[in-house]
Amino acid sequence: VNAKETFYFLLLLLICAVASAATVLEEAWGDVTRNHFKLILHVVIIITSVIPPELPMELSLAVTTSLGELIKRSQIYCTEPFRIPLAGLVDTCCFDKTGTLTSDELKLHGVRLPFPGTKQDDCDKKDRDLI
Repeated sequence: VNAKETFYFLLLLLICAVASAATVLEEAWGDVTRNHFKLILHVVIIITSVIPPELPMELSLAVTTSLGELIKRSQIYCTEPFRIPLAGLVDTCCFDKTGTLTSDELKLHGVRLPFPGTKQDDCDKKDRDLI
């Protein structure tokens, strides 16, 4: 899973935990009947419980579920499941159908743009829409 997105998620959880802990501390600190040691202990527990122990398992389960859906819906088989979150960020894809064995460089022949309302049969016709 993307490390940056995971970091943002954990940061959001931490901000919520710190806000909750600050509210508990602010409301209960002035109460003389409360034990301050136990209050500090509860605040520390709130902050340290922000990261669920199941988080790594849940992230792996999300990737596994994505892999199953790719196979079921599109018959796409992925040999490296940890690349699935990275594939969601792709906005341009270039395929080198020929030349792989004869040359180590990619020469762009044209770009096929998707048009609204274009059917798959229309895309399979001659390369008239290459620009």
